[in-house]
Amino acid sequence: VELTREDFGVRMGLAMVKGLAREDAVAVAALGRAAAWSRPLRSVEDFARRSGLGRGALEALAEAGALDSLDGDRRRALWKV
Repeated sequence: VELTREDFGVRMGLAMVKGLAREDAVAVAALGRAAAWSRPLRSVEDFARRSGLGRGALEALAEAGALDSLDGDRRRALWKV
């Protein structure tokens, strides 16, 4: 697992998300790369639909704050899962 220091915090890899399977982490990374080149992710619902992840994986990501950039708040992201 690689941790990097950023200007405003520490960026942790998906392997650090408790309850997220390796294959789900790989799917999230692939979706992120695809979204960077094609259509950006617009919402938690858009992420859920395009990722194809199950509810448990989506909840783990929301609880870890990985969806904050889509909704701005962990609690709201968790409710939308």
